[in-house]
Amino acid sequence: MKNSVQRFGKFLSAMIIGPLSNMPMTAIEYFGKLGEKDPFFKELDACCKRNKELWSKEAEVILF
Repeated sequence: MKNSVQRFGKFLSAMIIGPLSNMPMTAIEYFGKLGEKDPFFKELDACCKRNKELWSKEAEVILF
């Protein structure tokens, strides 16, 4: 159940934040792979990992 809730939270974060920025909707779990080529995603990946793979206020500051 906990994993399902976490996955839904990641999806919901992408649905809410995506339209508010120029960043395409991207699941948090893909930030690491995208970060291999894009420093923006690398920074977001590190931020989310510090927050137990969840979106946070710190991630919003990076995004906006």
